[in-house]
Amino acid sequence: MKRAHEGYAGRLLGAAVLSAVLGGCDVTNPGPVQDEFLDVAASHAPLVRGAERTLAQAITRLALMGALPAREIFPSGQGTDGLGNIVSQAGRILPEHSGPMWNYLQQSRWVSEDAIARFTQPGYVVKPEIVTQARLWAGYSNKIFGENFCEVVFNAGAALAPSEALKRAEKHFADALAGATTDAHRNAAYAGRAQTRLALANWSGAVEDATRVPVDFVLQVQGTGGGELDVRNLIFFAVADLPYRNFSMHFTNAYDYYLATGDPRAAWESPAGKPYANGSWPGYGLVPFSRPLKHN
Repeated sequence: MKRAHEGYAGRLLGAAVLSAVLGGCDVTNPGPVQDEFLDVAASHAPLVRGAERTLAQAITRLALMGALPAREIFPSGQGTDGLGNIVSQAGRILPEHSGPMWNYLQQSRWVSEDAIARFTQPGYVVKPEIVTQARLWAGYSNKIFGENFCEVVFNAGAALAPSEALKRAEKHFADALAGATTDAHRNAAYAGRAQTRLALANWSGAVEDATRVPVDFVLQVQGTGGGELDVRNLIFFAVADLPYRNFSMHFTNAYDYYLATGDPRAAWESPAGKPYANGSWPGYGLVPFSRPLKHN
């Protein structure tokens, strides 16, 4: 697995300060943001929002890459980020395919943890809900980091077991709960900590936290509006026929399970007039096309 890609640690790209409109459609890019500007109250929320955005970039790629070797989806034989790579399909994710997910998770983790360190300095004035939100994104980025990589690295340190990221996540969720002032933040923290404790084999703790989360609770990580390519839902777009049909539900457990049960959580469809996915596999040929219905 990847070891260290910490090139983001010394700088934050221009999320905190936007642009100056000179007139009409003319825009001036202010360039790199000086560190002291991040201490301005107006910069606090955008700083934390940047951690959320990079977390969305990681999640949308991990969802696609992780589903392939698990055979939750079946590749059509073509695609990017390892989608059409036979070695990746066998479960050996190559560094060139896992690198982007590593980088995005590290950036989200570092930005949120740096924000926490900044916000909790003695005498620092910041809205409590912003601190809690930073702790939540720190928790989720560490949780997903520990769940998906064989080893983890923090700030150019030594390679560690993935459980170290999970322990870090559990601490961030506990801190978020201690400072939470809304049910939405409390539910997000309990849900994240329940998943983290499950991964750490703390069964009773996971059950205790999970029972505190309403059944209908939803936490949605936001990318950016306008359908920006870098943060869009890749699981959806990979089979949205716009124009991609990069995988299929054929040859997966979900395909037969849905036929047998009709469970809406595993629903799929075969669009009329689209019998095959894009591409083909050597020695097999075209892959019958079916797509899940739970993504949008």
